[in-house]
Amino acid sequence: MAKVPKIDDAVDAGGAFWNPGTPDQQFSGFLQKAPGKRLELTTCPKSGAVPLEEFIAQINGEKKYTPAVLHGFTSQGKSTLLRIQHVATPGLNGLVEGESINWDRYRVSAALFGLHIPDENSSVIDSVRLQFSGITDWLVPPLDVKFDSDSIKISIPNVQPVLVESSLPELEAKISISVSTNLKLGPVGDRRLKGTVEVVVNPITRQSLDWFIDKANRLEHLFSLLLGTSVALRRFAMKHNDGEGWLSLTRHTRIEKPDRQSWIVCTPKELAGWIRHWLSHAENLRPFENLVYGTLRNNKLFVETEFLTLAQALESFHRIAHPQRFTFKERMESLFARVSSLSLRAVLRETPASFEETLRENRDAFTHLGLAKPKAFRDSLDIFLFNQKLHALLRLLLLLDIGVPEERALAPVLYQAHRWS
Repeated sequence: MAKVPKIDDAVDAGGAFWNPGTPDQQFSGFLQKAPGKRLELTTCPKSGAVPLEEFIAQINGEKKYTPAVLHGFTSQGKSTLLRIQHVATPGLNGLVEGESINWDRYRVSAALFGLHIPDENSSVIDSVRLQFSGITDWLVPPLDVKFDSDSIKISIPNVQPVLVESSLPELEAKISISVSTNLKLGPVGDRRLKGTVEVVVNPITRQSLDWFIDKANRLEHLFSLLLGTSVALRRFAMKHNDGEGWLSLTRHTRIEKPDRQSWIVCTPKELAGWIRHWLSHAENLRPFENLVYGTLRNNKLFVETEFLTLAQALESFHRIAHPQRFTFKERMESLFARVSSLSLRAVLRETPASFEETLRENRDAFTHLGLAKPKAFRDSLDIFLFNQKLHALLRLLLLLDIGVPEERALAPVLYQAHRWS
């Protein structure tokens, strides 16, 4: 995926834009985004007589008509702007002079460069190529360097170009993971095997941009589960007919440095099976998945909020499969039963009954502030350490659900549960 910018890279492109239905009515403007910030389209200033009707409508708080999609030709080539919102019409209306100077500012949720598509829901995209943070070291083995008295022996691992291929009959799509590597020999001690991992999503029939974004988000969640640290989508390139384009999107996903002790080690065949299982999850699991790998990866949560969200996630995970009426204690006991008693005690470092009581009583206390006094937690550090066990328990349950053997998952989960204690 050479030369494809990251989805959250800065954008600074001037160009002409138009409504797809009226390509002869164009206006000029600048599309700009600072790294990690929102995309904004600012039209070029227009001068002339005071537009009284627009001025009065603005005073009355009436919203200006905004097309849902704009096509453009910019200094980055073709562009498609999606989910557009009118922000403001700055400038000056000189009622005394009878002259005005105005421009419009629009917020753009997503922009495609290199392609024109009707909208985000039209099935016009053939395939996408994705790159994620953190997974290269996980999938590309390190060099084996041995030092003799008079020589250095470097063994380069044999990495298959196509590491994983997974067919998804339910989605009528195929997902493949390809790896390219090159050896870097620098100064003494700088010997690395650099790699690029690319995930290709290739449906049998064309799909919409929203469909592909959903699959990219779900793969991001799966890789975060398997690596034990927050993984983020970094590049998104798509193919449409004979053309290719890339996506610019504002995301606030936390990116964490990979930690080998948190990784689930697997074979390509196992990874293909886990991808198939994860993406074939029923629709009723989506809100739970978004809660766990959307809300909980927000690094700005207070520990109390994180605690309540984790408690809700555990309860929801059981309720999805068992919608019948259960008490919170019964639901936790049912979840505990999915893990062997030895593994459960190792993760919790206390009896399951004691852990459940602490979880339940503090959940009730934080939910109904003023009616009950939180128990067991002395300060924020206690809540933080308890949250790590909750994270680890939830991760273990999810790993077991997609088919990871308990003995393979236990060591990384234990490291995650107790690394700070």
